[in-house]
Amino acid sequence: MTTRTALLTAITGLLFSLLPLSTAHSQTTAYYEEKTFALGMYPAAAPGKLWLHVEKDNRTRPVQITLLDARKQSLLNTWIPKRMTSSRQCFDLSQMSDGLYTFVITDGRQTQERRFRLKTTSVEEQLPLRQITLR
Repeated sequence: MTTRTALLTAITGLLFSLLPLSTAHSQTTAYYEEKTFALGMYPAAAPGKLWLHVEKDNRTRPVQITLLDARKQSLLNTWIPKRMTSSRQCFDLSQMSDGLYTFVITDGRQTQERRFRLKTTSVEEQLPLRQITLR
């Protein structure tokens, strides 16, 4: 047997011996987390309102929606029943004070958080400007 043939035989044997290890590894290790629901959050046309849209992949689990303040105190807790695959809810936040808030959405398997800030803009009085031009 030549050196080249012996080298090819050794490499081939090594590849075939590693093949079962790589196959077993790919079967037990997930490369990504499977999403069980998709989420969208956007402001409504009316001031102080916020839309939350949830699309579920299946009807086997209910989805819990919790609104937390900056101190992680629960302000709202609602559920999307397991029989529903889609939910669009408009939340009226106009009576809430300024600050940082978090929606926590979970079905027990997957959890997503969406943070947002409420800030009241103040209206400043602006005096009319008068220009004087000399000729």
